[in-house]
Amino acid sequence: MILGKSRRAGKRVMQGVQRFLERTLKLRINQDKSRVAPTGQATFLGFTFRGVRIRWT
Repeated sequence: MILGKSRRAGKRVMQGVQRFLERTLKLRINQDKSRVAPTGQATFLGFTFRGVRIRWT
C-alpha cells in the first residue's frame, strides 16, 4: 500500500514502484489488484484507512 497526499502524487509514486519491480526485480504486477485510492476509501488486509487514522475492521 502506498499513501500519498493526492491522486496525482499516488499515481506518480505507483508508476515508479511498478517500474522498479518490473525492471529491477523482474516481477509482474497484477493490474486488477493494483490501484490508487483516496485514503478515506482504502481497505487493506482488514485495516480501513480514513484520513490520518487507521482502524482495524
